[in-house]
Amino acid sequence: MIPTLILLGPILSLNSVWFAPQEPPAAVQPAPRLGIELAAQAPGANLSMAELEDLLLRRIALSQNGRGALRQLIDLAVLDYLAHERGVTISTAQLGERWAQIEREVIQAGQATSMEAFLEESGVDRPTFRRYLELALIQEVLTRKALGMDPKAEVTAEQQKLWIDSEIQALGYKELPYFWEGGVVAEIGPIRILRSDYARHLREQTDPKELRQACYDALLLKKIRQRMPDLSDEAEARAIDAEMAQRRKDMEQDVRYQGIKYEEILATQGLNLDILRRDPAVIIAALAHVWVDRTCDDDCLRGVYQSEREQFDGRFGEGAETYAIRLTAGQVTNDLVPRTYSEAEAALEALRPDLGDLKAFQRLAAVQTEDIRARESGGLVGYVRTRTPGVDPAIRNAVKAALDAHPGPVQGLLVGPIRLQGSVVLLCLGERALAPTWEVMAQNVHRELRRRFMIEQLPTGNMQTYLDETPHADR
Repeated sequence: MIPTLILLGPILSLNSVWFAPQEPPAAVQPAPRLGIELAAQAPGANLSMAELEDLLLRRIALSQNGRGALRQLIDLAVLDYLAHERGVTISTAQLGERWAQIEREVIQAGQATSMEAFLEESGVDRPTFRRYLELALIQEVLTRKALGMDPKAEVTAEQQKLWIDSEIQALGYKELPYFWEGGVVAEIGPIRILRSDYARHLREQTDPKELRQACYDALLLKKIRQRMPDLSDEAEARAIDAEMAQRRKDMEQDVRYQGIKYEEILATQGLNLDILRRDPAVIIAALAHVWVDRTCDDDCLRGVYQSEREQFDGRFGEGAETYAIRLTAGQVTNDLVPRTYSEAEAALEALRPDLGDLKAFQRLAAVQTEDIRARESGGLVGYVRTRTPGVDPAIRNAVKAALDAHPGPVQGLLVGPIRLQGSVVLLCLGERALAPTWEVMAQNVHRELRRRFMIEQLPTGNMQTYLDETPHADR
């Protein structure tokens, strides 16, 4: 007979495995949510809301718009502080009355059919607007008290601004240096404007188009770095140095900025060299340059050019600086179309005796062209070639025909009138642009390959941002 203890041995051993105390399963972390933790996402890359706000602070904080957003946040914080300190409250009835007044004005102005529709189109949620409205009413009350006015007297915007300026001065304003990198932006007496609050406010006040571009740039940089995992920090820094040097050179050669230092130009945009070299747009351009240098030598560039020669010559080859006097016209006249095509052609033909040279054309274009945007530049269209983007094909074809017919200098040559959709133009050619050397064309091919590389890493349709989602309360 086998001892019972021996038979139980294997069972006890198995039980020690089967029923041994188990570690509790790790808590499953919820995936980051677009519009909450995430600002944008694309296949293989996410952009957190904090990363977006960091980028916005660097790009915008010192600009005119950034300063305006900061001042708005300061005003709100000061009003909130003074309301509590001085015991000023706004009743529900007062809020409702002002809400109804604004709604009537919005509807009468044709801005929206209701207040709710107006807020939705503006991208502002109801609680946020209601809070701002309450603070606006508090500012009116406090201004009247400070000026000794009747509680129901009309108080102007200028009076309110002068009052709050004086309050801020009395409290004492202190802005911290390099505030976009610290925890506190500014101090107004006992009031502190935190970086996190300012970053969120800046995001809420920034144009959605600018926000999407920031999201795209940040995600694209992540995708490019994934594509180049072997690139060292030192190599990236050298590439950024080269990109910064090229930008400085381009700016210094721009006739609009002659005699102005590069740093001064950046300062007018709320930027400096340190901020700029850390911007994703600069780093993207630098790394794209590295990628094309790695993957396409001179023979490769020549091959790309030869295979797409018509495209490259059409965009960068022979052409001419072109100016235009444009008159609105149509088949029939109406309130928006003052003349027929034939009448516009006759009017332009009548100008020929006064157009002896290019300068005379520019002077006349500055007052005669109905393309308002081109008046300041004397009707400038730009350098026109057979495939210049943004220029009507009829103008491109007319310029090419004129160049073919006149192999020498063409400055002052009149072309047209030419009928376009909804207008007639008379052209005047300026400096002739000859076909570039291979060195120059190689730079254009290189630039196009860099553009394609960036698009390949992140097609715009592959990115989704929090702006594409249902509006959330914290936006």
